[in-house]
Amino acid sequence: MNNLISGSPLLIFWDGATYHRSQDVRAFLDSMNQGLSTEEWKIHCVRFAPNCPEQNPRLGYLVASQNLG
Repeated sequence: MNNLISGSPLLIFWDGATYHRSQDVRAFLDSMNQGLSTEEWKIHCVRFAPNCPEQNPRLGYLVASQNLG
């Protein structure tokens, strides 16, 4: 992972799935950003608003189906 983000911060957008908030994921993010200020973090995570398919491309079919009717 370090080779993928060498020098450039990585911005991850994700939904609120429990596996995205697991202890393993948190531990990994902590290890990647350990000792860095927020501005220096190697990985930043942005969570989609809950129940907002307009923000989540995996749920785009819901928006499309609502626009049909």
